[in-house]
Amino acid sequence: SCAGDKTSFTDLSVLAVAPLIKWDWTFSDNTGVIGRKEDQNPDYIFNTPGDYIVNLMVRDTNGCIDTINQNVTTWSVPTSIFNYTDNFNDVQGQLQFTNTSIDATKYYWTFGNGDDSYGENPVAFYQNDGTYSITLVTWNDKECSDTITMDYNFMVKGLYIPNAFSPENPKASVQLLKPVGINLKEYRFEVYDRWGN
Repeated sequence: SCAGDKTSFTDLSVLAVAPLIKWDWTFSDNTGVIGRKEDQNPDYIFNTPGDYIVNLMVRDTNGCIDTINQNVTTWSVPTSIFNYTDNFNDVQGQLQFTNTSIDATKYYWTFGNGDDSYGENPVAFYQNDGTYSITLVTWNDKECSDTITMDYNFMVKGLYIPNAFSPENPKASVQLLKPVGINLKEYRFEVYDRWGN
């Protein structure tokens, strides 16, 4: 089992003469008993990786009992961690992900934009304003998994400024210097005449 996931136990006891009426499960580690269950087929969660002893004692209607021990190993779980570089290669909306997950050997990403990847350090591209849910699922060599999800807020930003204008030109479309921007709080530009003033 993987630490933090439930482990399911199945009673395979064989009747002797009388029917079974009681099941006592005891879960122990090297410090002693850590849990008990009385279901016939219980689930138990081992939160820490390691080796455990599981004891089952059954009782029938005559009061006869039998007991058995089984060793159970619980595996460690990887830790999913990542960060990203925004505007990767100077491309607006392009993210380069850096995977810093611990003890992981396989990866699966969803980017919230309809794309996914099995790469370790993928690149994703966003072109529309919005909040995108980015998820990384990692697995180790025991197929234990961990998931991390974060929201990425993307807003297209842009500014177009004409590189020339002519106030006395008869064409109205070139008489004004008219910048056009989107999703900008402020911008600054400087205007020079043809002599550099």
